[in-house]
Order: sequence, then structure tokens, then C-alpha cells
Amino acid sequence: MDVDDIGEESINYDEERDPTPTPQLFIPLGNIRNCIQYVLLPASSDHPPRNLGEASHGKLKAHELLILFTVILPLVIPELWWRGNETEIRRLQSFCNLVVATNVICAYSTSNVEADIYMDHFVKYCVSTQELYPGFSSMPNHHYAMHGGDQLKFWGPLALLSEFPGERKNGNFGQVKTNKHLGKSIWQLAKVEFTQFIIYCTQVIWN
Repeated sequence: MDVDDIGEESINYDEERDPTPTPQLFIPLGNIRNCIQYVLLPASSDHPPRNLGEASHGKLKAHELLILFTVILPLVIPELWWRGNETEIRRLQSFCNLVVATNVICAYSTSNVEADIYMDHFVKYCVSTQELYPGFSSMPNHHYAMHGGDQLKFWGPLALLSEFPGERKNGNFGQVKTNKHLGKSIWQLAKVEFTQFIIYCTQVIWN
């Protein structure tokens, strides 16, 4: 794939912290945005912002990142790399390992076999990342994720233990309007928070 054919807007995943040269990796933003716009998702799932890559949409939420890496990118990246050169094929294999590991660890059901599958694919992803990008330094999250297999075997589905629902409720609480008169509206705010708390507990129990 020729870089000149990609277009002006692209995502650059290169690390600048290390002077060691690494291969340039560009993915057309237009392809990703089109997929976000037209892909069909369940009503309970939010689409990532259609202007992905622009500062105006702010920081992506955890759920939006999950949809991006488990739904959107798996529909886009294989079309770009599956007929590429040897390096692009290796990148595609590395990406597929990451997608499999992400889907397993975010599932609402699991088993010891699934835990071993997760570890197999995640280790392959980490090894391939070091081979493809020698200048890339592992992040703390890479270390935390290495414990995912043991946690799946000990706790069961980790989606039930995630902080996503709590973070969403914190966002809802932050949007409660007090008109800058917290003292006068503290009872109303408390009732709203209590109602939200009951709804949250019910969702956790039934999910």
C-alpha cells in the first residue's frame, strides 16, 4: 500500500518517545468514519463519534473505545492489510490477536479454556508488537493485562467487575443541574442520586 494513496487525513500510531526508527503506520480516517456512520449496532451501544480524530469530540469514553476495537476497526483494517506485503500481513495478525483477546476478556461468560485462549492471543500480540515496532515501550496496561488469564479463572467474567457502569453513573451525576445553589437543592440532588443509585444496583444485579 502506497502512502500517497491514503489521503491527507490519517491516524499515526508511531511512538515519538524513543529515537529508534519504527515503520510508519497509517490508517485512512475516511474508511473508519464511513464505517462508524453506516454500521448497525444494537440500540444499547453508542457509536463512536463520526468525526473521529478531531479534538472537538473530546476524549473517547471506555465504551466507545470498546466498540471501536471490537466492531469498527475489525471491519476496516483487514480490507487494508490482507493483501499487503509481509509486514502488513504481520500487522494484521497482531491486530487480530488483540481483537480476540479483547473480546474474550470483555465477554459475559468464560471458562478456563477461554482464559487460556485469551493468554495465548495476548502474549502473541505483545511479542509481535515488540518485533514490529522495536522502539515501542510497553505501557503499564500491558502488564496489568498479563494477569487477565488468572483473573478470568478466579473471578469468572470480568465484565461484571468492570468500572464502566460506575463511571457512567458518575457522568450522570455530574450532569445534574443545581443552578449553583447546592445548599437549596441538596434534598432534590440527594433524591436524584438515590434514584440513580437504585437503578444502578438493579442493573448490576440483573446483568
